[in-house]
Amino acid sequence: MGLKPVRPIIITNSVDGNIFHSRGRMPFEQNRKLRLISASWSDNPRKGGPVYKWLDEHLDWNRFEYTFVGSLVEALACGLPAVYLNDGGHPEIVGLGGLPFEKREDIPGQLERLATHYPQFQRLICIPTIEEIAKTYLHVMKQMLEIIPNTTRMEADSATAESLVPPSTA
Repeated sequence: MGLKPVRPIIITNSVDGNIFHSRGRMPFEQNRKLRLISASWSDNPRKGGPVYKWLDEHLDWNRFEYTFVGSLVEALACGLPAVYLNDGGHPEIVGLGGLPFEKREDIPGQLERLATHYPQFQRLICIPTIEEIAKTYLHVMKQMLEIIPNTTRMEADSATAESLVPPSTA
């Protein structure tokens, strides 16, 4: 695209901690089925459809249970470590609270690693609170105001917009 951020700041989403939390959860036990949750249920190829089909055909269903949830952040906030596609914002969202996969065939091995070290991955989940997210947004906005001092709002909007447009290739 031609856009080269100078000092990028990644601001993830958060959840309502009164709804999505790990309080009162059933402790993990190696001897029961591992519960798998997908953050998408679409059959769209860009939303994981072929991966879900592959899992359905290849996982040991005597070892796993499977269902869907609305959001990866919600699942993490409930204390569920993740095995995630190493793409998009997933690595930033999950951090050390799970393991990535590149191709669907990697998933069973990553699930085994996660199950073996489940309590350690649970302890490494770090979802920022809504208050922390708000403070980060305010910090970024203050930085932007320092970068473009003594300009009118219209000039600032124009300067910001122009800096986001890639140079013409004509």
